[in-house]
Amino acid sequence: MLIAAPDAFYEALIVSLRARLCAHGWSVTDFVGVAVRVIETVTGPKEAQAYLLKVAPQGPFVLSGTYYNEGRNVLARVMIPIRRLAAQNEIDAAAQSFARQCDAIIGNSSDVQILRRLR
Repeated sequence: MLIAAPDAFYEALIVSLRARLCAHGWSVTDFVGVAVRVIETVTGPKEAQAYLLKVAPQGPFVLSGTYYNEGRNVLARVMIPIRRLAAQNEIDAAAQSFARQCDAIIGNSSDVQILRRLR
């Protein structure tokens, strides 16, 4: 069960993750928890979304995402844990790992691969 996390560390973590993900080509929006990234595909632009989950009252947070290709969320397996009260270097590393994993998975998706072949 997911639990809402309206606390000061959670809010600060969101701000920090947004800054780090923006450095990796993601954008901030009011409609998604952390950030979004527009991906050019053979069928037109598609959106990847990053969000932060809290899975237990005092447990770690999980940075995860969504990007649908062929009817499934290909980012479902990307789950980066961030411990409660993590240091900035841990947050930076988590954001970098998330961005790199997303880039690799999305880059290998069929809709992106087809577009590359057509160019």
